[in-house]
Amino acid sequence: MPPQLDRAELAKRFRNQGNDLVVQVASLMQGGILSAAAFSLIEILRTPGDVVVRLMLWLMSVGVAFFIFFRLVQRAPLLVRAGGDVLFMVPVMGLLETMLFAILATNTLGPGGWRYWYVAATLFAAAGFLAGLAVGLSRARCASKSV
Repeated sequence: MPPQLDRAELAKRFRNQGNDLVVQVASLMQGGILSAAAFSLIEILRTPGDVVVRLMLWLMSVGVAFFIFFRLVQRAPLLVRAGGDVLFMVPVMGLLETMLFAILATNTLGPGGWRYWYVAATLFAAAGFLAGLAVGLSRARCASKSV
C-alpha cells in the first residue's frame, strides 16, 4: 500500500497553511460580525427614532461586511506573504466593523447617536487603506528582492 502523505503533499500542505489560517480567522471574525449585525437589527427595530436611516446604514454595513469577507478569502495568499503587520489588521478591521453595528444599536450616545456611524466608517476605511498599502509595499519589496 503506497503512503498517502508523501513529501510533496506534505510540502504543499505546509505552503498552504498560512492561507488556510487567514481564511479561518476571517470566518471566525465574520461570525462575530454577523452576530453583532443580528443583535443591532433587533435593537434598531425595537427602539423608535430614525429607524429608516439606521436601517439603511445597517444594510450598508452588512453589504460591506460581506464584501470585506469575500475579499479576505480571495486575497489570503497575498496577505500571508505580506507579513504580520497586514495579518494584524484583519482583527482590527473586524473590530471596527463590529463598531459600525454597535453604534447603530445603542441609545447611550443620545437620540442622534447613529451619526457616530460615519466616524466609525471613516476609521474602518482608513484601516482598510492602511492594510492595502501594507500589502502593496510588501509586494514591492518582494519584487525588488527577486530582481
